[in-house]
Amino acid sequence: MLHPVEKQQLAWIAGVLRKKTVNGIEPVANNSKASPTAREGTLNMSAITIRQISTADVDAFRQVRLEALRCEPASYASTHDEWASLPIEAWQRRLNDPVFVAFHNGEPVGLMGLLREAPARSAHRATIVMVYVRKILRGSGIAKDLLDTVENYARGIGVTQLELTVSVENPVATSFYQREGFIEVGRIPDWFIHEGKGVDDVLMVRRVAHSSCPSARGPSSSLLAAPSK
Repeated sequence: MLHPVEKQQLAWIAGVLRKKTVNGIEPVANNSKASPTAREGTLNMSAITIRQISTADVDAFRQVRLEALRCEPASYASTHDEWASLPIEAWQRRLNDPVFVAFHNGEPVGLMGLLREAPARSAHRATIVMVYVRKILRGSGIAKDLLDTVENYARGIGVTQLELTVSVENPVATSFYQREGFIEVGRIPDWFIHEGKGVDDVLMVRRVAHSSCPSARGPSSSLLAAPSK
């Protein structure tokens, strides 16, 4: 029996494919090697918004985070069951740190969080966490727009260095970060255990460019929206 969220996903995907067919656009195969340009041609990016969410959006946060943990268990140290058992208050507290969600026609389909170092002498550093884009939408540019949005936010609060870890089981994500200027600075062996096997994590870092001019890396303003109150 399908999980209710999986049923919702299948219905959403079927709707997207129907729209593509009606518009005379052939659906792109769900292939991680498909080119970003080809994929962008199948998605109406005007239907995508990215914004920092608040506690009023906790249900959307819970939905997309649990989807990530359920669909990509080898990519995260946390597990679906651990997060699914959290009370709603714990989810709301997590939003004390900035969390950004990509919405497609109002449905959460992507996620990226930012954790700034608390000590004053480390406050120039922040770690990107919880990164996820729904599989059928990968290669559409959503991940880059999430990253650009997070970088612009980090720049605005004085962060000069972005850091992240990415599972060696996720080479597509590693390649994406490399294209975006992140460099590998080390590896942590057996960062977590998945299905009895140790999974290494790659440590990656990128400096945040600060300029008096608008960032050339920034996402299109049409993709951004202010945080809901």
